[in-house]
Amino acid sequence: QAEDGIRDFCLSRGLGDVYKRQNQNRVEMENLRGKGEQNVYRAWEQDTKLEQINKTAREAEEIGLTVNSNLLKQREVILSTTENTKEIDSELKKTNKLITQMSFREMLRIFGLYILIIILAIADGVIALKKLRLL
Repeated sequence: QAEDGIRDFCLSRGLGDVYKRQNQNRVEMENLRGKGEQNVYRAWEQDTKLEQINKTAREAEEIGLTVNSNLLKQREVILSTTENTKEIDSELKKTNKLITQMSFREMLRIFGLYILIIILAIADGVIALKKLRLL
């Protein structure tokens, strides 16, 4: 309003302009609603994908825990087997030492038998010579 009380001159646009603006607003609202629905659908798709990824991650974690548990059991078996192998190796060394000692004793016994056979052969030869001289 002007200071003198007279209104400023303003052209009336008429009702057609009002309806046009309402139609434009309605179209814009429908466009926004459509975009909002698209965004909701995209969010739902992403949420579904995220749930699937989480499910896959949980399954992978369970598999990893199972594999880890199996590896720990195998490690225990390997450590136990290693200890058993060390024991067996120790016993084999003892057995090898005993066999070596027994082999040495057997060689000495055989050597002693050969010497005894030689002594007996010499004695037999001496006896045979004495008998021949006596005759």
